[in-house]
Amino acid sequence: MIQRLTGGHLTTLVALGLVFTLGCADDPGETTNTPQQNNNTHQNNSDPDPPEDLDENSELLHYGNCDAGEQTCTVTTTVGVQTNLSVQLVNADGDPIEGAMIGFQLDAINGGEAAALTASSAITDDNGVATTELHTGDEEQPQDAMGTIEVTANVLDDDDVNDLLFTVGISPKNAAAYIIEFDHLGESKPDYVQGFLLDPDVDCDEAVSHYLENSFWPSDAPLPLALAVVPVMGDGSIGDAMYPQVENNDKFTVVGVAEREVGTEDVHVAYGCNDDADPVQDGVNVTVEVPLVDHLPHFERDYKIRHEFDLTAAMPESVQTIIDIISTLADSPAEFILGCPEGVGDCGDGTMGLVDLLFESETLDSSIIDDIEDLRNNSTLYNMAKDFLDGLIEEHLLEGLLPEWATDAINVAGDITDMLQGFEVDGTFVFTEQPELEVNDGVAIGTFSSDVAYQRWDDILFQWSGPCDNAADPDECAEIAVGAGDLGTTDAIIGDFNATVYGSTYIEIEQHPLTLNYGSLLIGAIEQIALPLIFDESVTSITDMLHELVSCSGLADTFSDEGDGLHTSVMNMCTQLLNNATEAVYDYVESSLVAESDDHFRLGTPLEAHCTMQQPEIYTDSWPGAPFPYIESFGQSEEDGRCVWDTEIDFSGDGDVDAEVPGQFDGKLP
Repeated sequence: MIQRLTGGHLTTLVALGLVFTLGCADDPGETTNTPQQNNNTHQNNSDPDPPEDLDENSELLHYGNCDAGEQTCTVTTTVGVQTNLSVQLVNADGDPIEGAMIGFQLDAINGGEAAALTASSAITDDNGVATTELHTGDEEQPQDAMGTIEVTANVLDDDDVNDLLFTVGISPKNAAAYIIEFDHLGESKPDYVQGFLLDPDVDCDEAVSHYLENSFWPSDAPLPLALAVVPVMGDGSIGDAMYPQVENNDKFTVVGVAEREVGTEDVHVAYGCNDDADPVQDGVNVTVEVPLVDHLPHFERDYKIRHEFDLTAAMPESVQTIIDIISTLADSPAEFILGCPEGVGDCGDGTMGLVDLLFESETLDSSIIDDIEDLRNNSTLYNMAKDFLDGLIEEHLLEGLLPEWATDAINVAGDITDMLQGFEVDGTFVFTEQPELEVNDGVAIGTFSSDVAYQRWDDILFQWSGPCDNAADPDECAEIAVGAGDLGTTDAIIGDFNATVYGSTYIEIEQHPLTLNYGSLLIGAIEQIALPLIFDESVTSITDMLHELVSCSGLADTFSDEGDGLHTSVMNMCTQLLNNATEAVYDYVESSLVAESDDHFRLGTPLEAHCTMQQPEIYTDSWPGAPFPYIESFGQSEEDGRCVWDTEIDFSGDGDVDAEVPGQFDGKLP
């Protein structure tokens, strides 16, 4: 029976050096054990001159029962048998190279002290083949011969040609080897795989559950019986782990852990288990396949996320009307307030003003509406009001109330439109628990429920270029951060979501609603950002702006003396306009934007474009979730590396999608 070990965790097993193999069996269970005489065996010190066609493009290949294309070959044999180990040297064209000196070096890895080579070097023959013979010891003393050895073959005095490795398992006559073939199905990039044989009474459910919870295999069942470490080649293939000395009727639960060396740390990136292996019978080797699946990374963290949305396609007509009206303020305060009625003066087809919003909001007395209509439709009275109100721009510029850039209607309208169409959000992804694990077709899949995953919008970032032309850093100057709760939306903009994690590489976030009042967001952006920047911080509403700009008594004096009916009418009209402007704007916008809803702004990652996840390049001591990997970032800050949002907006709240908005995001640990 194979010796059962007692002791500590995986590091202890490695330190004990139980079984260490570097191999990839091309035909597990077969042994080359027919002695052959190699006439080119070299046993003296007169080295031949190197062949002329031996250069850096030459290649050393396994020969015989080994796969020529593999760097390592797993060989199994028994005590008391002579086994040939052969290699072939070829040039760049694949032709054999004759007369080259090949060296063979034997290292006992675990046991196998009695094994020996007939020669430490040999000269390649006309087929480019060099062979040494392995003697596996005396049958009378099998305890000195059993174990695992390695034989390295190389072209002597030529470091440009690759080395080859034979991993040889030597078993007694009445025993055989367990050969473990690992198949990695994920996208992580391990450097090596540790294989373990566990007591067959420990099934995979128990073993894996214990490992995932405690980061080591069951230690009370008993400890793992044997350990092997095999490399992962540059092409991703994995060497075979070999356990010789397995006696007839013995069987095991076989597990594997793929690890990646990241700096000074070893990260467990994949794992696998097979509890259905056959026992050894009649001294015949047993091959066990162990598929390795990527670990789900550690998520119980908060991630800082930067979102960016393009609301160009989502700009409702009512909001665009507000933008157009505000932009006229720069050129003509009169048109901003009164509009420009069709057919009056130079108005052409006409433009809307604040008074038109007041008419639609039904907040004005009917008599006042009649007076305003009479004024607007009378070219003489309209031009008198226009001259007075338009004179306010020059007056306020002289007084320093308005910056010069604010008089450029193109700048103002462009900045407001850009601010509302393309805005960014600083937010947070929160995962309060690890995802639920399921393995599907060899791929580890994790699911988050909305009970343990949500996102929060912390600050909304708007771009406002107006006053930044001469700033040291115009981009930094133009970025304005406003707390999500400061725009009249809600105390917090949040959204719980379901998500699916695929291995260690991708996450899919299902479409979910955010508690975002889109109408309040847009109006808040105008009132809390645009107007304070055009005027000063005290101006935070349309009403404030009008009180800042317009003198009702001055306007009334333009038409007649105080006490006159026209003077009184203009005063009443102007006062009601000032007092009701903000309410009228809100009423106008929210007539087409739902005011109360938690399901009209929805977003999720597209099915065809899952969000990529990145692990850190450097792991430090005791990282969260050690020794398993963790996610450091989502997407990449470069434009073509960012994750994608599919966003749907239902303005009216009728359940239909009114606009589909493209968006992007990326983020990382704070």
